[in-house]
Amino acid sequence: MRNLEIDENVQRGIMNHRSLKHPNIVEFKEVLLTPTHQGIVMEYAEGGELYERICKAGKFSEDDAK
Repeated sequence: MRNLEIDENVQRGIMNHRSLKHPNIVEFKEVLLTPTHQGIVMEYAEGGELYERICKAGKFSEDDAK
């Protein structure tokens, strides 16, 4: 990373996520920067990774997907 700068595409994604306000969307909290790393702090979502659940289940019913 270059001098605590955030890539334009990452910055655009952060701005887009910050603007989303919905009970079913994990809330964006903040960005943390160090000289070598960047981190994004999000709201805690209980239940694990959605991707892992989809891979394990194969598919969800419409009711479960809601």
